[in-house]
Amino acid sequence: MSITGETGDEFILWDLSDGLWFGSTNLIGNSSVSYDARALIDTEVVEIPRSVVRAVAEEFPEIYKYLFADQALYTRVMYILLTSMLFYPLKSRLAFRLLVLIEVHGGREGSSARLETTLTQSDFANLIRGSRQQVNRVFRQWDDEGIVHFVDGQYQVPSVSKLIAEARSIAP
Repeated sequence: MSITGETGDEFILWDLSDGLWFGSTNLIGNSSVSYDARALIDTEVVEIPRSVVRAVAEEFPEIYKYLFADQALYTRVMYILLTSMLFYPLKSRLAFRLLVLIEVHGGREGSSARLETTLTQSDFANLIRGSRQQVNRVFRQWDDEGIVHFVDGQYQVPSVSKLIAEARSIAP
């Protein structure tokens, strides 16, 4: 899911996986969709009209607590994301996004992790509001320092704690 600015620049908000849903922000009021969704793999999408969700929630009001929890999670994640985009250097933003992707799509193996992905360096640049060249430079540095290696289509992280330290680093 992404948002596109008037200049045509795209900022990727989420990388959703199987079983997740989006659109809860459009259940409130009569606002239109404020972001774009694009499937990068074969995907089955089920659209549930707002009127149906509202009708079911009126009949079963406990649904509102789950919608509220979903919205609270979305707001919390957006707050963290905006804070990192505004106040953290590019390397920290890249480490944070890589950790999130590993959590959602990757595999942890003790103190190490891996992420098999089709994301390009340009995709990573869109995730963190940087340039492909900047992202390439950070990945090369991390490869030299043994923090992240790209091997056979996988990002391999020998020590997750080192990548976490990069995510927490606020020095430019």
